[in-house]
Amino acid sequence: MKVAFVSNKNTSFGSFRIPFVYYRNKFNELGVCTASSIDDTTDFCFCYCGEGFIRHLRRDFPSCKFIGVKPHFESNIKIDNPFNPLDLLLFWLKIFRPLSFNPGFKSLSEDVDACDLLLADTRRLLRFFSYKNHNAYFLRLLEPPLFQASPYLPNSSESVHITYHGNPFTLASSVDDIKALFSGLTVNYNFSFHFVTNLININQKKFSNFPGSCFFYEYSKSTLASVLKKTHIGLVPEIQLFPKRLSTKVLSFLLSGISQPNADLITQKFSSNAGRAYIFAQHGIPFLASSTEEILLDFPTYHSLYGSSLSFKENTLQLKYLLTNDGFLDAQARLKSDFASLSIHNESLRFLSFLNQF
Repeated sequence: MKVAFVSNKNTSFGSFRIPFVYYRNKFNELGVCTASSIDDTTDFCFCYCGEGFIRHLRRDFPSCKFIGVKPHFESNIKIDNPFNPLDLLLFWLKIFRPLSFNPGFKSLSEDVDACDLLLADTRRLLRFFSYKNHNAYFLRLLEPPLFQASPYLPNSSESVHITYHGNPFTLASSVDDIKALFSGLTVNYNFSFHFVTNLININQKKFSNFPGSCFFYEYSKSTLASVLKKTHIGLVPEIQLFPKRLSTKVLSFLLSGISQPNADLITQKFSSNAGRAYIFAQHGIPFLASSTEEILLDFPTYHSLYGSSLSFKENTLQLKYLLTNDGFLDAQARLKSDFASLSIHNESLRFLSFLNQF
């Protein structure tokens, strides 16, 4: 089998880095021939949907089967001031505009239609594309471990290091929930918060009056490894479509499936925080998370710490439990049990077996 990986994206995007770098490296280790360009001997070609060249490659190499990475459409939509009539009007116009009015949607749709197989990073996306009569495959966004040691809970006189990594828009929308979750515990604990993300999209002024010191880092593999080595608890919130002040019970009921700042998620992308949870879990780092489908199904033993249908801001009891030695060790044991079969090695073997039959 020969597999090409063709894209102009860069490694700052996890949705590119994981399949095009980490899975490619694992394929090589497993004896698969990989390349950065396509030719007449290529069996499969990974392409990043929306770059606009899959249909052209398909015309030039009709015998190759094309695999579309990130086939769902995203355009970040947020409302800075929900009480400004103009901002509110523009927000709702973007929510209900036809998909065809979105810049980039035409190119992505053409790429999706040109693919033989689409990779879905959530089970809900898998169902969505299958319903649309596309061949789709659920591939977990797993990364190789950065180190082997697991953390321990520090003494009461030491700082507890809390880390978030990933999408800057998820972080920005979760600031109030993170503050509320930790503020009541500052009398007994010293917290240091570490944020590894795309800093150009982060307004650090919003982190004033945080319940602990804050440190911000631009993503790199070495930086993330360095931060994770001192991390005791991870943060895995979901993105919030509406500001907290607008999160009424009615809106929560009507929009319960929407958890990204993107109008088009109504029909396509529904958030999964699993990719950010995986990297904490494989390093033995307990995390606080919203109860998404991936968390429920991939971490069933660990999730029993949470109870049912918890949102991120409802993790107060779980946080207090993790801050005890017994609770911390219990959480690590549960993560080890759940994550025993989840690795990029096993996921690659499963995927390659599928491709051999495809």
